[in-house]
Order: sequence, then C-alpha cells, then structure tokens
Amino acid sequence: MERACKATLTWACSLIRGCLLLTGVAALTGIAACSKPTQLMLFNNTDAPIKVYLAPRYAWSKKDITIASGMSARFDYPATSEGWALRLSASGCEATYSVPHYLKAYPFPPQSYEGSPDKSVKVQIEPDLAVHLIPPSATAIVNVGSASLQVQGFPLRPSSRSCVTPQPKA
Repeated sequence: MERACKATLTWACSLIRGCLLLTGVAALTGIAACSKPTQLMLFNNTDAPIKVYLAPRYAWSKKDITIASGMSARFDYPATSEGWALRLSASGCEATYSVPHYLKAYPFPPQSYEGSPDKSVKVQIEPDLAVHLIPPSATAIVNVGSASLQVQGFPLRPSSRSCVTPQPKA
C-alpha cells in the first residue's frame, strides 16, 4: 500500500511539474509572439501633403495615411504582406519604393523610455521624392546632406513612378 501511494505521489508531482513547465513555455511563447513590429517614421520634407498607401494587416486597420508638409507619421515597416514595398503619392505623382528586408546597419536606440527596444526606423522624403535614412534621435525635419546613414540602398529612389501632371526636370 505504501509503495502504491509513493508511486501515485511521484506521478502527481511529475504531472504538476509538467503543467508548470508547459505554462512557462506558453507564457514565453506569448511574449515572443506579441513583440512589437519594426515601425517606419516618415518625415515629409516636400512642399505638399503626401499620402502613404498601407496594405491592411487586419480587417480593422487603416489603408492609408496623409502626412502634411513638415510633419511625420509612424506606421509598420513594409513587410511580406506589402511585397517589401512602400507606396505613396506626392505632388501629383505616385511612387513605389523597394525597401530592404533587413536594416542591420541602422543604429536602433538600445532602449525606449518605456524600457522596451524602440524599433522605429526614421526616414525623410525630399522634394525629389528620394527617401533618406535620418538619425534615430531626429524629432523633426533634418538636413539630409549631413546625414551619414545612407546605407543598405538608401536613399531610396522610386522603383516605379507615374505622374498625372508633367513634372519639371531637376
């Protein structure tokens, strides 16, 4: 009888340990699954508003945003669902950019003020529709001529561009 109780107790303890282990794994998996996606913060340094067309990732998500001249907006970095492309319209032209899949050389800040990694890539669109990387510390329009962050295909130039009205030659 004593032997049967010991075996039952050992089995019950193993079961409890297994449940605790699974609970811990589920919690860690949940945390990893909820990690914040990389964001793109786009500063508009053109003379007119720009419209950014976003592929909806969820049924309720917004499809596009408008950024006034001199302002900025943050949105998810284009990924597989967008074909690694950024599409926008400005000054009567619609442009599509191919974005790098990875930004290994971008100096992401190690921590945001909330204590979690800040995954914002800051870029600025210029009047010629070139998209430049700007420092992660930028909070407003910067002089891109002095920025040394132009790596991994930046500044981005439109891979396709169509204009409704003729554009002056630069």
